[in-house]
Amino acid sequence: EEGEVEFRFCMKKPAAGRIRTACGYSTCVSEKDFQEDGSGTCRIHLEDPVLWSPESPHLYSVKIEIGEDEVESYFAMRSFGTGKDENGNPCLTLNGQPYFFHGVLDQGYWPESLMTAPSDEAMCFDISQMKKLGFNMLRKHAKI
Repeated sequence: EEGEVEFRFCMKKPAAGRIRTACGYSTCVSEKDFQEDGSGTCRIHLEDPVLWSPESPHLYSVKIEIGEDEVESYFAMRSFGTGKDENGNPCLTLNGQPYFFHGVLDQGYWPESLMTAPSDEAMCFDISQMKKLGFNMLRKHAKI
């Protein structure tokens, strides 16, 4: 599949100018003028995008520059839908293929801190344990 990412923006203090968007290893760069009201869109086209899945959770990094301001973030490329499995039964699809979502709701409990994870490492441990147990979807409640 080929992918296209669209970034929309709107500034509080309108001004005409130029937006520059770079993705990943600077292989896809887009520059575009934006309107005087400070809004606009910028698109990046990705050739042969790496699709996200629980088995391969690939994220693209992105940097958006408007004048001296810049924002760094990330995004993933994937598609969800419905289709039929090998037996013709309705099923959910991930990236165009039948996919069985096997998930759990983790409310979280730690004796030393009750409902709040005592550390980032403790939270990461819980998440990696769910993956080792065969779950490919996790709803993790984080209490602060």
